[in-house]
Amino acid sequence: MLLPNWLTGYGPLFPATRNLDHARELRGQWIAPIAPLTIGYDPGDTTSQLLAERIALNIREIGLTVQPVARKQNVSMYLTGVALPSIQPSVALEEIARALHAGVSVPDDTTLEAVFRREREILLDYKAIPLLYVPSGYAKSERVHNWELSLGGDPLLEEVWTEVRR
Repeated sequence: MLLPNWLTGYGPLFPATRNLDHARELRGQWIAPIAPLTIGYDPGDTTSQLLAERIALNIREIGLTVQPVARKQNVSMYLTGVALPSIQPSVALEEIARALHAGVSVPDDTTLEAVFRREREILLDYKAIPLLYVPSGYAKSERVHNWELSLGGDPLLEEVWTEVRR
């Protein structure tokens, strides 16, 4: 699922379990040998590099060759992060669709059933494979004053100041 369970509530309906035997079985159904794959990542992002290397190791467990590379062009797949832009499920999903170039439609129906159908539609072409949701958080020192977050969770920094201590 593209949206985190805390936002939609329907995540537990689709448990994600690892099944290497089934993955190897699916790989064995291909007639032609599969050329080595590449997974690209942003060269300036060490976290995406670590994730790409981990994904490559996991894919190798089923017998495919995958090489992480620090580029976006000429790769088999590309690792990208999409920030959750809203706590409104229909708005968040359409912004994620826009970031993934999965086509954008303005939803008339914002019920969870409609959000679920739209999410499945985006995932059916296998151009986007959600891997993990990493929540963001903030911490502050007792020296930081007037720290507030917007309703969407973004820091409001206009009135923030730091106390100088000696």
